[in-house]
Amino acid sequence: MTQHKLFRPIIGVTLDSEEGGGFSDSPWYAIRQNYLSCLEEAGGGADCAAASGRTGRELSEYD
Repeated sequence: MTQHKLFRPIIGVTLDSEEGGGFSDSPWYAIRQNYLSCLEEAGGGADCAAASGRTGRELSEYD
């Protein structure tokens, strides 16, 4: 009998983009915590992407 390893699905999520002012003087990205929590509770994970299309993984390379 062949056993298959189950992988956790990764869902691409686009972040909200906000101009500077109010919360921060600089432009910023955001997502609601409950949205990502729902994905996790359903067994998935998220890879967040900026409006430019660059993923969170790509953006973190420049930190």
